[in-house]
Amino acid sequence: MMNAEGEKLWQDGLEFPASGGLLIVEHFGLPFPSSKPVLPMIIASIDTIPARVLLLMGVSGCGKTTVGQMVAERIGCLFVDADELHSPANKAKMRAKIPLTDEDRWPWLQRVREVLDATAPGRQCVVACSALKRAYRRVLMEGAEGVRLIYLRGSFDLISERLAARRGHFMPPDLLRSQFASLEEPGPEEGCSVNISSDPESLVEACLAAAR
Repeated sequence: MMNAEGEKLWQDGLEFPASGGLLIVEHFGLPFPSSKPVLPMIIASIDTIPARVLLLMGVSGCGKTTVGQMVAERIGCLFVDADELHSPANKAKMRAKIPLTDEDRWPWLQRVREVLDATAPGRQCVVACSALKRAYRRVLMEGAEGVRLIYLRGSFDLISERLAARRGHFMPPDLLRSQFASLEEPGPEEGCSVNISSDPESLVEACLAAAR
């Protein structure tokens, strides 16, 4: 059963598999797998969140996917995990504990940018993407209107603990150090940051506040 937002997404060309698994976003013309369908109780809305796209960034284990899904549910919009847009070759390298190069990332970043550009005015989308370097963020955000960057900031020790407890994710914990080495933290001219030391609900409230 769908709520009103789910029915609206269906009518706009989004296909919800009967299994309740991945959402295939046909109307972006890609298509590509996203998160499971968002069937939210709408608490925030486009009236209170002016950004067209909320882009949550940070290293693996910072909570981009968990918090991003929760934010999307609160707003009542689509959530996209950029990790799902990596090529099979990229995913295989990460499983083999081989850090990705810039050459590996450029096509992936272009694919994520297509998602941002495909979010029409008057609609909203929450995207979780590592976007570690300024050059990566330029690919995603340069010339893109209505994109709000929120950096989920946490210490190496805290995120390392979280990754050690994680199951079913292709990013091995020992790649975290290479991600921190690559990380170029965004300044206030790019967006805002949220400290991830609190619980997920508090992080959602902080992200919504930062997006207003």
